[in-house]
Parts: sequence; C-alpha cells; structure tokens
Amino acid sequence: MIGILGGTFDPIHYGHLRPALEVLHALGLSEIRLIPAANPPHRLPPVAGAAQRLKMVELAVAGVPGLRVDDREIRRGGPSYTVPTLESLRAELGDVPMCLLMGTDAFAGIETWHEWRRLPGLAHLVVMVRPGWPFPAAARLPAWARGRVCRAARELRHAHPRADRARRTRRGATAARRPGLHPRQPALFRARFLMPKKKLYRLIVDALQDAKARDIVVLDVRKVSDFTDYMVIVSGTSNRHVASTADKVIEKLRAHGRRPVGVEGVDLGEWALLDFGEVVVHVMRAPTRDFYNLEKLWSDAKIIKVK
Repeated sequence: MIGILGGTFDPIHYGHLRPALEVLHALGLSEIRLIPAANPPHRLPPVAGAAQRLKMVELAVAGVPGLRVDDREIRRGGPSYTVPTLESLRAELGDVPMCLLMGTDAFAGIETWHEWRRLPGLAHLVVMVRPGWPFPAAARLPAWARGRVCRAARELRHAHPRADRARRTRRGATAARRPGLHPRQPALFRARFLMPKKKLYRLIVDALQDAKARDIVVLDVRKVSDFTDYMVIVSGTSNRHVASTADKVIEKLRAHGRRPVGVEGVDLGEWALLDFGEVVVHVMRAPTRDFYNLEKLWSDAKIIKVK
C-alpha cells in the first residue's frame, strides 16, 4: 500500500515532510510518493519554476527511507488534476492499494476538484487532522463519505477505496521516527505538552538571545498552519554559529524537561530545524534565510514582538 502526496511545494518544508512520515508509519505504507504539481488549478501560480520545485523536493527527501519523488505531473504538463494522476498510477501499479493524503482544508473543498466523484474509486482518501481539530462526525460528512469511514489502518488493506483519517500524533503513542531520533514511550510523549505554549517559545527565545542569534522573529501561525502553533526564525553568523545556537536551544529546553521531536541540519550548519511540536525553530545563515524568505512565505501569520 502506497501513499500519494501532491502539492505545489513552493518551497517544500518540514510541514510537508513531518506529516508524510507520520502517516507512512501510522498506516504501515511501503512508500509515499511526493508529486509536485506542474500547474495547480486551485492556487496562485507558484513563485519557483517546475524544475526548481522538483529539485527542491528531490533534495528534501534524499536519503529519507519511505519517501520518493514522482515527476509525472510535471512531465505531463498542463493543469495538475488529481484524477489523471491516479489513473496513471493505477495503470502502473495494478491492484496495489493507494492512499491519497490531504489536509482537512483540501477535504472540505474536494467537491470543487476536477471529476472529484471518481476519486474514491481510485484511491483511499486519508485526511490528516491536526490535534485538537477532530475529524468531522458522520452527520457532518458529505453523504457520499458517511458509509466509507475506516476506524483502523488495517481495514484499508482489505477494503474498497474509502475515506479514512490519519491523526497527526503529537498526542499519543505513535511518533514519526527519523534517523537519529529515539522512539519514546507514550507517557513521555504526552508529558511534553504540559508546558504552556507561550512559556515554551519564550524559553526558546531566551536561549537564542543567550547564543547571540540575530534578527529573532516569532510568528503565531495557529490560524494558517496545521503542523505547529509558533514558528521562530533567527540568523546565525556562520555554520558554526548556527550549529552552536541550535545546541544551546536544545540544552536549555532539556533542562526544563523538553526534548525536540525532530532535529534537522545541525551538522551541516546552513539551516538547523528544531521541532518542539507546538514550536518549530529555524536557525539559518543570513544568505539562506534571505533566499528562502520564510517570513514572506508565512506572511499571513501574526508577528510577535521579541523583547
């Protein structure tokens, strides 16, 4: 059974990779294919070109077990409709079950998609739900979906395509396991949510200031993100400074009983990402920060002043 995750990926970021990995393990998928759209019909034209976005996705998943890039929509060109993509995959894969991954916002608007009625006949629909945002009760689902809800992942392997939900497990027993991360017992995984969110990002800001990080920006992304609540973006003066700053944040939070769910890029020093669940920290060299311009990407978020 494989997963399909389409998107503009302009650019791809940890908010794409983290839920993909969680679903990969939660549903026991053999792989997830990330399929960059050539021309997304429901969004504004991408900033980066198709070849650039494809390359970014390739670099992002390189060496990550279970994630694979599929360029068929870019090769096909034209509007990137999902039904032709699934038909192409079905012709290639035969009877292998497919799961189409989407967020709750995409699911809410699915009836506006091109030939949307054909989707449940081509793949299971796996709706990724943010913790604290429950999957809609059966009475609130569209009529076509009410009799299709699976309650356990194992049902997908033996059922006809049907709607399912994959909870992003920031609370609970299942955690995404990446190389270099240690699996945690459920009680420890839940315990990290006892700290108030504002206290968490303030501790992070204190650690960043102690490390002499530059241009600290805190974004409240609760209304525009489905994978975290706050995002902290800072600059380091060199690769060594980026790495040492990330280490100081981890050390300070560990002293308060919090460990990151995920850590990326510290060894490289160009861009370190620290995922504390409710708060995601980006420590970047200034040229890297300018190039990716995350503040512009999250321009709809509220900026919190740092004292």
